[in-house]
Amino acid sequence: MTWIMRLPISLLLVFGVSIWVVSVNLLSSDVEPFQSQRIENSGKVKHVGPPEVAPLPSWAYELPDFNAFAAGDERKQAFFNFLTPIIHHINSQILLDRYQLMGLVETLKQKKIMSSKQQRQLAKLIKKYRVEEEDLNKQISRLLLRVDVVPPSLALAQAANESAWGTSRFATEANNLFGQWCYRKGCGLVPAQRDEEAVHEVRSFESPVDSVTSYIRNLNTNVAYVFLRQLRRSLRMSEDGISGLNIVQGLEPYSSRGQDYVDELSAMIRYNDLQQYDEY
Repeated sequence: MTWIMRLPISLLLVFGVSIWVVSVNLLSSDVEPFQSQRIENSGKVKHVGPPEVAPLPSWAYELPDFNAFAAGDERKQAFFNFLTPIIHHINSQILLDRYQLMGLVETLKQKKIMSSKQQRQLAKLIKKYRVEEEDLNKQISRLLLRVDVVPPSLALAQAANESAWGTSRFATEANNLFGQWCYRKGCGLVPAQRDEEAVHEVRSFESPVDSVTSYIRNLNTNVAYVFLRQLRRSLRMSEDGISGLNIVQGLEPYSSRGQDYVDELSAMIRYNDLQQYDEY
């Protein structure tokens, strides 16, 4: 069973703080000194235009009846065809956020003062990615780890696993494709097998798009997935692309099944050749 932790949001900004190096234990936190961060593969910000946001099909807001497709390859392909454009759309928005972030990084590297527009961009990123640090150095370091894509292969495998290929009760009645929980009465559906003392519900979403958005935000901000973000950062800084198989180990906390859950996702990615959907 999956689980979610909701973290508080802070908008505290300190724009006058100098950039300096702080020793941080990366095994317990996803913050490291800003000055020690390599900037993209080449060590420099790439001077290219902003990435385009991938279009979102109008039909993405209504979950198809996947039971109408024959179980097996037909249903699987219908499932992948439906979810892949949604994942690409959300990832493309994140890449646009990252483009803005790298512009801020370049400004700070050159020891320049951020413009009013850049300060507004930073404030929005801090809110969106739930950054709590007050120190500017730590804010940037945290954002460099959080503002990045979730490989489609990983999202597709988890959605298929958690929603029984879009046919589960939570998928069909609550648009919940990733088994996400909530803790306010009436916020979702009560699991049939919930323990008597438990209070969680399986969260309801207005649309599948909202479910995917929440899932990706969870992986990018939840303290439980620090290791996943560190793995992704290492790939971003190396010559290797970001792929689901290369960061799936960071999902061990997602399920009470632990390593068995990770192994199952890895097998699903390989068996269904989901690496073909990764473009990062």
